[in-house]
Amino acid sequence: MTAETRTLGGRRRERGRFPDGRLGAEAGGAGNGAAMEFRNAHATPPVTARGRAGIAAFLDGPEPAEPGLVACSRWHAEPAAAVVPRYGAVAVKP
Repeated sequence: MTAETRTLGGRRRERGRFPDGRLGAEAGGAGNGAAMEFRNAHATPPVTARGRAGIAAFLDGPEPAEPGLVACSRWHAEPAAAVVPRYGAVAVKP
């Protein structure tokens, strides 16, 4: 079993304890390599860089609210907002 599988499984078990209709948020991203290295050297648990598809895996089950999984800088932002390599979504447990 990989660390990624354990993380996804843990998140699903955690979500299973929430009442139906509960909102939850997921966020993550590729991040800044130097910043992630520093954080991982000085804190636990370590940060794992994930792209959009990696974050989407955490949304398997809940129903994403509009605008869905987008760059965090695009969450209800002005159309000209810069895109950052961090993704986020708010979702409702059915």
